[in-house]
Amino acid sequence: MHPFTNTLKNNVQLFNQRIGLPPDAHLGLSAILKKAQQEKKDLIFSENQFESDIPMARVSIDSIRHLKSLAGLPDGIEDAHIAYPPPLDRGWLQAFGNAGSRLELDAKMDDPFYSNVRKARDAYLLGNSRKVLEYEPIIDSLLFPSVMTVFTGEELNIPAGEVYTIKGDGVFALNFEQITLGKGAEMKITPGTIINAQSITQL
Repeated sequence: MHPFTNTLKNNVQLFNQRIGLPPDAHLGLSAILKKAQQEKKDLIFSENQFESDIPMARVSIDSIRHLKSLAGLPDGIEDAHIAYPPPLDRGWLQAFGNAGSRLELDAKMDDPFYSNVRKARDAYLLGNSRKVLEYEPIIDSLLFPSVMTVFTGEELNIPAGEVYTIKGDGVFALNFEQITLGKGAEMKITPGTIINAQSITQL
């Protein structure tokens, strides 16, 4: 086996192991993925097992700090592409401090606030967590414990002209040795999608 190929396999196995899956969890998906590609175009990778064209693994997550340690990117990387939420409003901080339960807190939150909390979750995970540290207790109260939806395999080859879609509000991890997009192919991902691939190629 070529040393580079061996490195790809090792990196996928290490990621699987770090998030609590068997090291060889990616091997079982490859045949299923190829069969699905023969039967359907424009595949859906969803957190809903009844909507997803591809089977997923689920990993239980206790907190945003736990998720960052398992699958997030380290602080200090270039983060100009990260969409950080605005600073927390004092009114929201007061509402959070006065809430006696998660249900009570949930009742006080509106859609724009939830949008900012999810944005803070994604920024904490994929950007500099220190920039959204004030959101951490609210992220944990509203969004955790949670489940990370994982799709892991050897190679993900998206045929020319097709669109593969990650669908859901939660956190996703794509763990593949290589991802190749054919001519005109596209992969629509959510802001909370973690991609662990040693090679991504657009033909």
